[in-house]
Amino acid sequence: MGFLDTMVVDSLSGKRKDHPAASTGSSSPAKSSKGGGGGGGGGGGKDKPSGAKKLLLKGTKTAMAGLRTLEADVRETIRHEKDSMEAKQYKKAMAAFNEKKPKEKGVGHPWGAPRNVVIATMAELACGKFAGTPDIHKMAEAAFGGREVVQTTLGAIAKMLEKTNKDGPIIWSGLTTFARAREARNGDVIVSYSPHKGRFLKPAAKDTGMLGAQCEYVIELLAFPWCDDHLDGPAPRGTLERQMERLLRGLSIDDEEDDADI
Repeated sequence: MGFLDTMVVDSLSGKRKDHPAASTGSSSPAKSSKGGGGGGGGGGGKDKPSGAKKLLLKGTKTAMAGLRTLEADVRETIRHEKDSMEAKQYKKAMAAFNEKKPKEKGVGHPWGAPRNVVIATMAELACGKFAGTPDIHKMAEAAFGGREVVQTTLGAIAKMLEKTNKDGPIIWSGLTTFARAREARNGDVIVSYSPHKGRFLKPAAKDTGMLGAQCEYVIELLAFPWCDDHLDGPAPRGTLERQMERLLRGLSIDDEEDDADI
């Protein structure tokens, strides 16, 4: 059993996925009792902003759009449908992470950054896929340098999972610079990650036979079972970016009319 007491065996969907909505909740914040006044303020008016306010809004919106494009260039993203075992496993893992948060201020999480538990969860799910789906294993051997190197790497990953049961997901630190699992508005789970650009040199690497392994190789091997579920292109606009669009059009941030056309 894994560190969250589960093991997943499933099959590939084989479908190309599109980015779901970026926000995890309603796109409208709670409405304020205060009116907005001109300049596209908080409510009521249809006056479009002008001058410095318009420049600030447009500049911020452009920067946010550019950031989404940059993130698409440096991060990989996988979508798991809400009823899938993968989605349930990631939700369970992040709930466990939140339960472990220290109540005292200034005390670090015993599992380290959230990216550690995300990658540990991916590793556990991937081992289940490779063990239960021979076709995926054969494809990985063809794509990642042959049977021997794939088997060696998966054996080391299995040792990492065994060590995780004792030491916690913090041992996965150093393999990625970013990893996040979040729930989209439609209930799907979106997993984004960026492998570390270097070799795995942490103490856990020596203990499990992965010392010097290329982090990108390890992470891409773990993600391989879901190669058909990767999302292409920038993510859709988030709540804040859509609200700025409405202000530029002279609408309230609470006004969602024609929002699909923004």
